[in-house]
Amino acid sequence: MLVIHNREEPPTGGRGWVFTHPVTGMRFQHYEYGAFVRQIVDHNRANGIEIENLDELICQQMHLSDRWCGEPPPAIETFDIKLSDLMRGINSARKFLFSGGALVDQEEANRRAEICSTCPKKTSSVNCLPCSGFSNALREIIGGRQTPHDQKVDACSVCKCGMKEKVWLPMDSIDIKGLEFPDWCWQSEKLYAS
Repeated sequence: MLVIHNREEPPTGGRGWVFTHPVTGMRFQHYEYGAFVRQIVDHNRANGIEIENLDELICQQMHLSDRWCGEPPPAIETFDIKLSDLMRGINSARKFLFSGGALVDQEEANRRAEICSTCPKKTSSVNCLPCSGFSNALREIIGGRQTPHDQKVDACSVCKCGMKEKVWLPMDSIDIKGLEFPDWCWQSEKLYAS
């Protein structure tokens, strides 16, 4: 299945986006992708037609190169935030602040971020207002500190935390009650039990 991944730039050749409807024969053309698709969708609705994989049909009809079309990106593991996840975050923030707010050193943050960057449990961050508030506060405390792996680290599907910030927290500040991390994870209780 093909999807259009470059929707900002109309295809070359001066024609913009072009599509001939496979059922009605109606021809659509527009330079702006959103307006182009709205025309097709409105036409389908008005005629009681349902087309699956519209992107793929457009790619095929226009013979678009991989500059515009390609395979869909791999699915990203998603998760729901529960009250217990928020409570763990609040407990971690409280522990961190009451312990003086000291961060781990650069070497330890780099080590942790490297583990997270290749972990199959990593995912994209969620839109969670309390979580983003905590992450923003941590970014303020962290300042401009970064790890070499920040571009490959986002969120964890186990603890539901933003890992760019969390790799800087001391382990005794992190509430991981009730969570089961993979053995290789730096947050795994097994790593800190000895």
